[in-house]
Amino acid sequence: MKYLVRTDQARQLLFQKRITLETILKNEHWEQLQSLYQKHNLAYDIFRVAPEAHAILCSRQLGYIASELFNIRPLFVAFSLYPLTGLISSCWEADTAFLNLAGGFFLSMDTIDACYPTKAPSSVDEKWLIAFASSKTRYHLKKNEPLSNQLKRMGCSAGDLLNPNLHPRVA
Repeated sequence: MKYLVRTDQARQLLFQKRITLETILKNEHWEQLQSLYQKHNLAYDIFRVAPEAHAILCSRQLGYIASELFNIRPLFVAFSLYPLTGLISSCWEADTAFLNLAGGFFLSMDTIDACYPTKAPSSVDEKWLIAFASSKTRYHLKKNEPLSNQLKRMGCSAGDLLNPNLHPRVA
């Protein structure tokens, strides 16, 4: 079943900077993500090492919904992160190795919180973050930020535009 984004949902996100939607993840997807996290014990970008996580977190269905809500194409997955407890502030883009992110989905078992980078959901416990990037997103690498170190090893430099070869295009 295809999820259709209503005009009022996009408008609400634009003005309130966040909106909560019903989840499109099935329970087995959620359980699979949890078990992959436990297996790999990797907070950032589990989709790079586990094809099953890539199929869920970088799905065209999530990408379509995100591109409709954030009104951006092309749209890429900048990074994924789990668990979020203590790692994300209300202006969550400031905590990342990226500038000019399009937005993000905070996924839980029963909801999707779609947010702009300047607004985070009130509770981030037990949620996965999928951060979406546009073609205007730049790397903003920081010294003590774990994702920055990973991006440096992949050849990214501060100020560079997002490398579409390193980030899956979802819309």
